[in-house]
Amino acid sequence: MQMYEQYSNILRLKILILKNGVKFEPLSLFNDYQGIDSYKIKRRIVHPEIINGQVYNISKDKTIIPAEIILKEKDRKSIVKLRYSSNSPIYLKIDRNNNLYFEIDGKRENNIEIELVKNNEILEEELPINIIGRKARIGDYIDIVGVDRVSILFFEGCYNWLSGSPCKFCYLHPKEEDSSYKPSLNKLKEFNFDVKKWWDSCKNEYLKGLEYSLKRIVESNSLEHIHIFFMAGNTPKLEDVWNIAEETIEYLSKSIDLSKFDNYLNIAPHDNISRLSKMKDLGINQVQYNLEVVDKENFENTCPGKIKYDIFLNKLFEAVKIMGKGNVRSNFVLGLDSFDTTLLFAKNIAKEGIVFDYSVFQPKRFTAYSNKKSPDFDKVIEFTKNLVTIYKENGFKPIFCSLSSRSSIVNEMFLEEEDNNMEKMIEVVFDDSVKKKFKLDRPELIYGIEGIYSDERYNKAYIPFIKKEISVIPSTQNRFFIPAHIKEDFVYARKNNLKINQVVAPYFFGEGSEKVREDVKTQKRQSVIAVIKHNTEDKYLCVDCINRECKSFVLGGIEEGETPKQASLREVKEETGYDDVLIEYISPIKLINHFYAGYKGVNRYATLYMVFGKLNSESNIGISNEDKTKHVVKWIKKEELKDFLSVNNNMYALDILLNGDTAYTKDGIMINSDRFNDMKSEEARKEIINQLEG
Repeated sequence: MQMYEQYSNILRLKILILKNGVKFEPLSLFNDYQGIDSYKIKRRIVHPEIINGQVYNISKDKTIIPAEIILKEKDRKSIVKLRYSSNSPIYLKIDRNNNLYFEIDGKRENNIEIELVKNNEILEEELPINIIGRKARIGDYIDIVGVDRVSILFFEGCYNWLSGSPCKFCYLHPKEEDSSYKPSLNKLKEFNFDVKKWWDSCKNEYLKGLEYSLKRIVESNSLEHIHIFFMAGNTPKLEDVWNIAEETIEYLSKSIDLSKFDNYLNIAPHDNISRLSKMKDLGINQVQYNLEVVDKENFENTCPGKIKYDIFLNKLFEAVKIMGKGNVRSNFVLGLDSFDTTLLFAKNIAKEGIVFDYSVFQPKRFTAYSNKKSPDFDKVIEFTKNLVTIYKENGFKPIFCSLSSRSSIVNEMFLEEEDNNMEKMIEVVFDDSVKKKFKLDRPELIYGIEGIYSDERYNKAYIPFIKKEISVIPSTQNRFFIPAHIKEDFVYARKNNLKINQVVAPYFFGEGSEKVREDVKTQKRQSVIAVIKHNTEDKYLCVDCINRECKSFVLGGIEEGETPKQASLREVKEETGYDDVLIEYISPIKLINHFYAGYKGVNRYATLYMVFGKLNSESNIGISNEDKTKHVVKWIKKEELKDFLSVNNNMYALDILLNGDTAYTKDGIMINSDRFNDMKSEEARKEIINQLEG
């Protein structure tokens, strides 16, 4: 199958899978796959059926298929949703070494690695019993779609299905039985379809479980970056679903700053424009109202349960006035309208600030459109090229990323267009007088001076910029800019979930009796500063050394094989006895502490991780008699910490506690910079500029 050879292997294969589906033999292949329960899987056939005003999956087919897979080529990855098709020319096979591969037209596809997508372990984590009063898992409240899309469904089901007027392409994906944790519209009948009474009956436990679960996910660092996707099906009235959304998001926003994350609210159009102002204040960045169908007559035939077409479209335009251009999106099922009509519509709504998203239509069994043909994929590709142009002309970006968007090729096409348009030279601006271009294959010249932040979608070299005026992310001007180490860009990187890669660390050095000695060896290590809050009071866990001047938060080394989180939990337990601690946040900024440790007889060159958490309870196993002779455990009021702490690097952690995390903009010690590591940044700056000028 030689078509689509002009594209990267990843894009080519994703196109073929979305177009054709996959098949495998025997049908029990994945039912028998070792450890299949640890991966994302689904039933091959789902059969939604309305039974006594409730919707369930009544399919008896037990065949398991992977729900999604990752396509990998070198350092680029993309995720694709799988569907089984017995007519597909693409075989999904397993070799003798238990590796998955594709066979297309009898030939093995060797250019792409295939990975099943593992269920994120955090979803199996149990909630503390006191949260809802019974056992529950984080996965009972939240799903992770793809690798990094945190999906929050306010309730299961859709009233349009219950009332017999679903969209004719919609599968719904109903469960075989209702969740006992997440609200389900299947129970609405028990309340005579009074949404408020139904919601009030289940919201208290649900909101507590959801809040805990989302906090754990965003604070656990278990995802490299996060897209938070709030979703809701339809209710009898727009007012009903917006009441639920507003109450839920307001509840979550009290303990989680949602605005820091790439987040979306996918919901029926607002009942009142004031709703959007409230949502924006609560931290919602983008809203998505899914019109699904472009042509008015086709829309009203295809989606009889939605509000009228003209009203729907007008509410999209209204939303832009509050959320801003590029922050209002609408998804469409590509293939239900002519491509010419669809493209013209996408251009027109883009002018109004609305982003056109799509999923490719695939006929699904047991839906009204089960016999409708899927679109010509050559036209899908051509449409996507034009859509990428629309995005760039209007400053839009694709929804999510290529590890989250499973049924579209917009992300992949967007990236490939970037690659094709970007020169293979990069301009680095160090100051007004030094502007140099050099090839991407000279990584030894590309080390940061004041810190770098990288959008993972771009997989390019990390480029430093000292000049503030040029702190932008990749532009369309044949330059590749990455935000540098300044406060505004740190905020931008955190808000948009860009990976933060520190290259200059604050440098703390010993003085007096702790001044570095030349006559003893230097020992490198990694350590933690654990800042732990009391569970009921505004006090923080500290230690006061008995035989030396050292008043600090809990400090300690990271042992081989430990993470900073694990080391913090162990050190707190050993040094203070507290054994029920929740780690909430690890700063991306690391410190360098260089001093003479007289109590060990060596110089220490330590990389310090700043870890923040709190007690879950006051459970305490006590400390050893030896430790009792070394230090006293103390709880210090927040407002008294500045006067209590005597260790200078602890003051940096205190500043984060009091004022929040921010970029480090001063000189220090180079890290993550290869041969410039451990060099003072001012010296490294001269060295790099000399190389560029030479």
